[in-house]
Amino acid sequence: MQQWPQERGVAMVIALLAIGVITAVGFALMLSSATETLIHRDFRGSGVAFYASRGGLEEARGRMGPAAGVNRIPPPPDVNTGIYILLNNTIDPRAGCAYNGGNCADPDPPRNFSFQQSLQDPLSPANPAQVPYAWVKITLATQEVLGRNLVNPAQPPPLATVDPTQVYFDGRNLFLCAVPPCEGSPVFIYTAMAIEPGGSRHIVREVGSYANTPGLPAALTLDGPNPSFRGGTSARYGISGIDQGAQSDDEAAIGVIDNSDIGTVESGAPRPGNYPGSGSASPPPADVQNVSGSLDPLYQDCDGLDLLVANLRLAADHVYTGTTAGLPDPGSTGSPVTNVVDGDLTLSGTFSGAGILVVTGNLYISGDPSFDGIIYVVGSGSMTISGSGNGVFRGGIFIANTEPSCSTSGTLGSPQFAINGGGNSGIRYNTDFTEPPGGNLPIRILELNY
Repeated sequence: MQQWPQERGVAMVIALLAIGVITAVGFALMLSSATETLIHRDFRGSGVAFYASRGGLEEARGRMGPAAGVNRIPPPPDVNTGIYILLNNTIDPRAGCAYNGGNCADPDPPRNFSFQQSLQDPLSPANPAQVPYAWVKITLATQEVLGRNLVNPAQPPPLATVDPTQVYFDGRNLFLCAVPPCEGSPVFIYTAMAIEPGGSRHIVREVGSYANTPGLPAALTLDGPNPSFRGGTSARYGISGIDQGAQSDDEAAIGVIDNSDIGTVESGAPRPGNYPGSGSASPPPADVQNVSGSLDPLYQDCDGLDLLVANLRLAADHVYTGTTAGLPDPGSTGSPVTNVVDGDLTLSGTFSGAGILVVTGNLYISGDPSFDGIIYVVGSGSMTISGSGNGVFRGGIFIANTEPSCSTSGTLGSPQFAINGGGNSGIRYNTDFTEPPGGNLPIRILELNY
């Protein structure tokens, strides 16, 4: 009988061991690949759910902003009421809630909120694969809901089931508002849940508030030393600081920043009785006041005004560069627009607009102009109106000369305002347009909790 050489037996054992090792490595690679695939699938699903819930927050903020038009959602009326934006009418996050194979019930404690407004989202398609967020909740912020104590930050928030004291935002800090409305804007908490088709879900919370420009201290504010002012020559033209808005917050007709400038500006008002304001007397002089003490910090120096313009540029609906004639989209009272012109602007004919207008160059207006909102002429700081017809500026006008004086000396230059003619036109202070309750800028994000 033929015998296999010993070497062949050893080779066979080695070959079997090698096959075993290769097989084990193959199984390990298969297992690792399957695991990586599962991890990747879960990571992708989590990412889809995260961005879908962020999309829900974006829609909620957008639907409460000034550009929403007929689809705008009013804020909740009180701390006991919330608003849901729902993907479809079959979802009820307050109770048993199934969506995309997952539980979409609101996990937050009820806090006695009775969600009286539950509306289907008219802006989103019904296909969950396209808009996979399930719901968005909007509530008013209180200390207890925010989880902080604004009176004593070192202490926990009040432990009552519902702390009815609303939290407001003044543009810089949060504060308590015992009897709303308060000076500033209410703070909202947005919560969104999304469940992607694979079952991954994500909840995102965001704290936001209406964004308003700082209040104006006068119907016409000339922010800078030695202002140049020439009022209208028409007997009907005037500037009024008597608030025509709902707040009835009267201010000066014309505001300056130094007592020495009051007489100079008063001499440029040909008919003092046409310039009434909070400081009017009888017989009425033109109401020109030193408003330096009530100027918002953003209005007080070059850095603040530069920041104001930069913020408005970021929030603008339209930004134009260079010499510009006319505005393609000037806005309307029902749909205000923020326009920023980095350069000179000329408006002529029967011009009508609403919202916020920022001009960093010279502003020239002729014809029959009207505008509801705030006009900022910050830069060259010069505004000239010729033959203003019957148009009325309702809101306020703010003029500051920052260039080139801020670049060269670090201080403001002399602002200029001139009316040639006047007609039946004028400036009428109106806080409905300078400080609207719903904000004149998009909702500002204060913090985000993933």
